[in-house]
Parts: sequence; C-alpha cells; structure tokens
Amino acid sequence: MESSTEASPRVLLLYDNQGHGHRKRAEIVQSIIGGGAGVEILAVSGSELLGASSVSGIVSLWNVLMKTDFHRTADILVNFLIRLFPLPIIEILSTAKFFERLERLAPDAIISTADGFNKAAGQYAKNKGIPFYIVLTEISVFLDIVSPNATHICYFEDTIKAIHRFNFEKAYFSVELDKNTDLRGRLAYVLKYWRDYLPFKPGNRISHDLSSSEIRRNEAACLAAGPLVDRRYFSPKDQCALKKKLNIPDAECNILIASGSIGGAYVRRLLDLLLKRFTRTANVFVVCGGDVGMFQKLKECVHRHTHINVIPLEFVHNLDEYLAISDCTVARPSAGIFIESLVTRTPFVTYRQTPTNDKGTVELIEKYGLGEVRDTGEELVAALEQVLRDKELYSKRIHEFLKPYPKDFDELSRILGDRIRSDLASVRGLSEPGP
Repeated sequence: MESSTEASPRVLLLYDNQGHGHRKRAEIVQSIIGGGAGVEILAVSGSELLGASSVSGIVSLWNVLMKTDFHRTADILVNFLIRLFPLPIIEILSTAKFFERLERLAPDAIISTADGFNKAAGQYAKNKGIPFYIVLTEISVFLDIVSPNATHICYFEDTIKAIHRFNFEKAYFSVELDKNTDLRGRLAYVLKYWRDYLPFKPGNRISHDLSSSEIRRNEAACLAAGPLVDRRYFSPKDQCALKKKLNIPDAECNILIASGSIGGAYVRRLLDLLLKRFTRTANVFVVCGGDVGMFQKLKECVHRHTHINVIPLEFVHNLDEYLAISDCTVARPSAGIFIESLVTRTPFVTYRQTPTNDKGTVELIEKYGLGEVRDTGEELVAALEQVLRDKELYSKRIHEFLKPYPKDFDELSRILGDRIRSDLASVRGLSEPGP
C-alpha cells in the first residue's frame, strides 16, 4: 500500500478485542476525526495486524474467565503473570513483523486503544517522526498502555497522575526495539525487563493505583478529555417519554445491572442477589451483552417474580435510553459502563473486589462519592437502598465531578479533533485544523 497524499493524511486506528470497550472507543475517535476532515482512517485490531494467534489466545482467555466469573484468576493470570513473563517475549518475536506491516500501511499518525502493542507502535512513531496517541480505555493504568513517545488521552486527571508515576528509566520504556534489533539486543531486553519487574519493588510496578502517594517520575504528554462516549449519551432526554417508548411499567425504581459487554455469571449473581434481598418493586434492566445464552435463560423467567420485573437486554444500541431512566447502575466497575453512567448522571454501586484494570473506577467512586462500594452482597443491597434514597445528592456529586470536562459531544470533538488534526497538519500539511 502506497503512502497517503498530502491532502489526505492516513491515520492508523489500532484496537483489540478484549471486551467491547477498546473497539467502542476506537469507533468514537474515528467519528471525531473522520467526519469530513479529509483524513483517511484505517481501523485494524492488533492481532489482525500481526496475525498472531498468541494475542488472540490471550484475549479469548480473558473473555472466558470474565464471563464465567473467575475474575481473580483473570486478574492474576492476564493482568499480571502474562505481562510479567510472555509479554516481553511476544514483543521481541513480533516487533519486526509489526514494523514491516506498519511500513506497508504507511500511517501519518497512530491512535491506539489497545493493550500490549504500544511499545512497538511508539517506537515506530518515534522512528518515523509521526504523532502517536494512546487512548486509555480504562481508568487504571498498566505499563503497556504508557509510552514516552505518546500523547495519552485519558478520561480524567486522576489517571494522568498514575501515568506520571511510571519510571521511564526501566527497560520497558528505555530499551528501544525495532526491526533492526539483533538477537543479542532482544534477549538483553527480556533479561532487563525481568530484572526490573520480577522483584516487585514499589518503583518497579507494572500498574499504578490512582491513590498512590508515589512521586512523579516522568513527563509523559497527557490530555484529560473527559468521558469518551457517543453523542447520544450527552443528549437531554424526557424520562416519561422514554418509559412510554420502551414500554416500561410503573415501579418504585429502575435499576440497570451489567458486566461490561460480556454478560455472564457476574450479571446473574447480581440479579439473584436483588431477587433475594431487594424488597422494593423495581424494573431491573439486565444487560447481557454478547451472552446470548444468558439472555435466553432470563427471557424464560421474566414472569416468575412478583416484586421485580426482569427486563433482559441483548447487545442494544440504545443503552443511553435505559441509563437515562435508571435510578442506579449496579455493575462490575468496568470503565465503559461507568463513564456512560456518569454522563447520564446515574449513580453507581459495585463490589470492592474487582480485577486491577477496574480498580480505578472503584477508587473514583469512593474518592468523589459518585456511588457506593461494598464488600458483600448484603452490604451491596443496603448501599443500593442508600443511593436510591439520596439519588439527588449522588447526581449532584457527579455533576460537580464532571464540571472540568466537556459538557457535550461537540466540545469533546473540538478538544480531541483540533489536537489531532493540528498534529497531522505538521506532518502532512492539512491547511486548517477543521471544524
């Protein structure tokens, strides 16, 4: 594939398939920078770009473990052990192929919403002198979604502080790998990586909490853009009209439960908890996502409960409408459903024990009072009752928390679009940033 023309800069949008959030944020970024701006966008998954079965295997393993509610196992195995041991080996085996394929695509900028590919993508961008952006799809931070060569686009300022705690003198950040790195250099990188991170010293962590008191260690470029959600989530909505449109019966409250786009046993556990312990009349929207089996099972039992009306939802494109009429979200604290709940001013209730990639959400909820976090099922139901009693208080806290960030999708588009188009202009000569 030949290089793009001066009038049509080419942007590579790199995502992965670990849950729906990575692809969804990529689609939103694409809508922001691709709308009539004379920009050619190539959207591709990292595993597709590499043709790497190992990457697809890791993604599949994560999705299976999360769907079956083995969250602790997923956390230890995927978030930590795979990052500690296979990650550097996968990098040295795949970087040359990664570079070759990037050279065929010849992007003028790279935007990544993926995990695991950012060291190679950042090195390529540095070698070619092109802009590189990492769009963090989580609120928590791992080392492979941080790069000295990137501008990091985050939802909130708290994540930026975590990014700045990584030590860029460590091998992952300081050792350069490209297609010309010889075998000796690649092996030296792996050994240095293990030397840095296997001792588990505080300054050598592969992830950083938002609340850590560790010192700032780098000057990585960052931008807190606010919640990166579709335009429709920002749109004002008439709750009465929506309830009529969606055929939602009257009840004391409406509750939405979810586990990202995965569905699975976690969702069923939350539903069973409410059926057993929650005493109010309620419409409970159960987001099954891609879990077709769960959706079919719930459809069979929707009429079996006297005080709770179970409304199972497949992968829906109007989740914003269900959130707008919900009094509370009770869910796994994945960043996607959390930021969507924030924009619709819906308080969030969740368990404290969660995989590390979701802990940033828990920290924000507790720090800013955006909902409630509890340890046990009994405590969770009590917290839900508390949130329902004081919903206006929680909605006000959410409003105050979001004040520094874009108020609508147009403002969000201007902030991100102008920044990216300005950088592209310096590379490919776009005459103006565009609207």
